[in-house]
Order: sequence, then C-alpha cells, then structure tokens
Amino acid sequence: MLQKGDGIQAATVRNVKKESSTGLRTTERKHFKLTIKIETLDFDQTVCCLSMKGTNTEQNEFVNIGQYHTIDLELGKRFTIFKVGISLEGT
Repeated sequence: MLQKGDGIQAATVRNVKKESSTGLRTTERKHFKLTIKIETLDFDQTVCCLSMKGTNTEQNEFVNIGQYHTIDLELGKRFTIFKVGISLEGT
C-alpha cells in the first residue's frame, strides 16, 4: 500500500539542539506531527515497526521543508497516508 513518493503524516520525535545566550548548548526531545514524502521504507519484523525516511513537505517549528526525517510506525500508532488525489487514515 505504501510506496516511494507517497506522503505520510504521523506523530514523531526529534532531538532539537538549542544554544543559550551564554553559549550553553542543550538538546531537547520534541514530540510533534510531521508530514514527509517517502523515499525509503524498511520493515523490522523483530519489533513489528515500519520505518520511512523522506523529506519534510510542510513547514514545521522543528524541521524545515526539505529536511530529512524518519518516521517509525508501530502497531496502534495513528497516521495518514497521502497518495495522488487520495487521503487515507489508519491506526
């Protein structure tokens, strides 16, 4: 059902680096929803997880358009698939 070029939107996590005015660098894990255009798909049977790597297609506070990100879908995780002219939701 999913293939290269499809879009997927799901909740994800990203480590975001910040630097304070004093030069102190910190990393925070941010949870947010992201939409990517899929370039590669990989299914790990051991943990029953589908990983999709691709580029961000919508402006986001933590990921610029065109930046790469990987979204992992585990059982029960909500997501939306975008195909040309079709939008599908599932869990």
